[in-house]
Amino acid sequence: MRIFAAAVLALAIFVCRPLLSQNIPSFSGTNLANETVHLPITTSGARTVLVLGFSKKSGDACKPWFNAIASQLQAKPQVAYYEMPVIASAPSFVRGMILHNMRGSISAEQQKHFVPVTENAQVWKNAVNFSAPDDPYILIVDDHGNIIWRDSGTWSPVKEQELQTSLAKL
Repeated sequence: MRIFAAAVLALAIFVCRPLLSQNIPSFSGTNLANETVHLPITTSGARTVLVLGFSKKSGDACKPWFNAIASQLQAKPQVAYYEMPVIASAPSFVRGMILHNMRGSISAEQQKHFVPVTENAQVWKNAVNFSAPDDPYILIVDDHGNIIWRDSGTWSPVKEQELQTSLAKL
């Protein structure tokens, strides 16, 4: 009986392990201020907050999340935060127009925190547990890229409080 219980436990750990250690993909991209951004940020103890959107409509839904994160983290320069519009599925000849419109709609300071994703959309969808194209996806990751907190969907005061509680621990 003990052997059977040990086998079941081992199987459960093997099956659940990917869920417990889900991480973001390694990423190198350029923010809207033309600075290179590498993720995860590998400085020991680093934390990074990411807001990802996968459609034009999700961009509007990302704004309240990003604004709440930016206001909370302006006093914590050791925590990086980025909004990451995933435009990988847009035709390459359209991406330039999309990026131009994004750049023109936000301040120079905000441009440092906007990092478009132009490839590997499916890998990012897997990382965020993608379920709805128009939802924003919010992640807090550690210096190894492990996802330590996540949420998705429309911003609400309750969700902001959960986010604020998580950010206060960083």
